[in-house]
Amino acid sequence: MRILDFGCGNGDDAYFLSAENKNNEVIGVDLDISLAEIKYPNSRFIKLENEALPFADSFFDIVYASDVLEHVDNLSLAISEIARVLKNGGRLILSIPHFKTEKLLEAANHNYLKQIGHQRIFAPGELEGILDQAGFSIISRKQKGSFMFLALWLLLRNKKNILNQRGEFEPTAAYKILMILNQFFDWEITFKTRAKFLPLWLLAWPIAWIFDKIYPKTVKLAAVKK
Repeated sequence: MRILDFGCGNGDDAYFLSAENKNNEVIGVDLDISLAEIKYPNSRFIKLENEALPFADSFFDIVYASDVLEHVDNLSLAISEIARVLKNGGRLILSIPHFKTEKLLEAANHNYLKQIGHQRIFAPGELEGILDQAGFSIISRKQKGSFMFLALWLLLRNKKNILNQRGEFEPTAAYKILMILNQFFDWEITFKTRAKFLPLWLLAWPIAWIFDKIYPKTVKLAAVKK
């Protein structure tokens, strides 16, 4: 399958999408691909000038957009371009910050949105409506990342500043410890790291499952192009 990682950032997701199945053709695109090219020199990345995509219509089977639509300057162009390059029946998998916890993080540090580069906070159901208008049918919605929310909230409350749009902080001991612990609470990360060798995640996952329903950091949507 052809997979597009829209807003590939440091290239991690594009690399893992390729590693899951060597037969997949994975292309990562972003406004800045310098870090991705350094980390994964054997993967394919394309630098964009804006949200317009340099691909033919119906080129991809899957488009993956993890924590990117809150960053883009032109949301309508980004979504229309994703719809254009995706095949009919193709799948869009994306994630955005949850409305409630995004507001709580902004309250913890009024510069939060500016520091992390979020252009917008999606109201509940807002993106689902936009995707429906763009010709997508939502097939699943999940909430996750409660421990990450707690980690970010603690750091922001303690006057720590975000360094970049990836949401990274100065690598203090506290930050490093919180990020290590997050590997045990986030099932999408656990088996990509050495945390899989420590069965602490057997206890952490049920706790995360409960709190993801109350204070999720992220909403993950899957949609099919009609």
